[in-house]
Amino acid sequence: DLINWYNTKNVFVTKKHLKADAMARHILEWFMKTEYDVLVLLDSDLVVAPNWLQSLRNGLAHSKGLLSLYRSGAPKHVSTKCDNVLCQQPSMGNAGTVWRRSLVEKMLSEMPNRDGGFDWGWSEWCDMNHIPMEALKESAVLHVGVHGSWSRESTQEKSIGFPMASLALDIRRQAELLLKG
Repeated sequence: DLINWYNTKNVFVTKKHLKADAMARHILEWFMKTEYDVLVLLDSDLVVAPNWLQSLRNGLAHSKGLLSLYRSGAPKHVSTKCDNVLCQQPSMGNAGTVWRRSLVEKMLSEMPNRDGGFDWGWSEWCDMNHIPMEALKESAVLHVGVHGSWSRESTQEKSIGFPMASLALDIRRQAELLLKG
């Protein structure tokens, strides 16, 4: 369906199942082989708002670093400062991140390949290199996976400012059910 929806040839399924960290790096390395300038990572436990693409474009127009469509409510990712469009983040995970080609190229060339902690690694790399980590003030994606690989922390991963009322009623009801655990 993705091939038809987005008129793209760059959709594939890996032959070997990779864990989240290895898959994140694999996707970024794959992205560097495409002709695209922007990559959006949408985890399978995210629901996109109907206006997500407009929000993405607006966020890219204002972002000076790594952008996320997902503003997390987890204490470790608490926003430090917000303007009308974006909030500064001290860290962020992979879900909903928006990567520009130039940033991926620089990060992959400077960050060693390691098992475990890749997303925390690039988050630390951004911090050390003074690359802003910015999330949309109003999340364009809803995180519904509350029983994930990070267990206790997953239950705190609530999207801030996501427009629940914009979802179709049946989708909204299912999302609310998942958010209750």
